[in-house]
Amino acid sequence: MPFPLKILIHFLNSSAFVLLSFIRELFLSNTTPLPAFTTGKPSLKCFEPKINR
Repeated sequence: MPFPLKILIHFLNSSAFVLLSFIRELFLSNTTPLPAFTTGKPSLKCFEPKINR
């Protein structure tokens, strides 16, 4: 594998992980104060282990 390609893939992987964790934190912080979204919380917890892996 060429060296620049390896750096690019590593950057894409790390940025995707940061983006997923940021989206997860955004969803978790948004769902906790609002009572209207409490029904969405159990389904959100189902996705949590998949994103953390």
